[in-house]
Amino acid sequence: MRALLRAIQWFGGKRLAALILAPSFLALGFDAAVSHLADKPMADAFQLVPIALAPIGFLGLMTFALWPDSAIGRWISRIVGTLSLLVGLAGTGLHLKAFVFNMEGHEFTPTDLQSVLALSPPAFAPGAYLAIGLVVLALSVASVRIRIEQVEPMDPPGISRIGSRRAA
Repeated sequence: MRALLRAIQWFGGKRLAALILAPSFLALGFDAAVSHLADKPMADAFQLVPIALAPIGFLGLMTFALWPDSAIGRWISRIVGTLSLLVGLAGTGLHLKAFVFNMEGHEFTPTDLQSVLALSPPAFAPGAYLAIGLVVLALSVASVRIRIEQVEPMDPPGISRIGSRRAA
């Protein structure tokens, strides 16, 4: 276990974070493609933006993982993080706008709210792009460090491990 921890520590926290986050762009892009394009006509060309960002974000973070502490790596992560943040903000706004539009003519009752929510796009789904964008922007800051270390598990108060002696 210690050898694995040393290997992960040598690999670096920022690099590991980028490699863990990169596939999430592909998952979000797939989710956006299914929800925006599956079995319905495309309502707006802006629906392609989160789908197009998926491979850009994935490749950008994989490239950042090569040079996490260099100026090039920081610039790449700033670009990817900013794009993701902007797509998340714009998508949330557009989804909320659709919800407000669908609420016109309805009262704010649980029944009407349920039917409008079923018809409207998920208001906070684009927030995943926003959250990933914030994390990627944090990775671009040179002074941000991610430290990986082994910690000993804590015993809950009043409970001791089998075979250990605890003072009463």
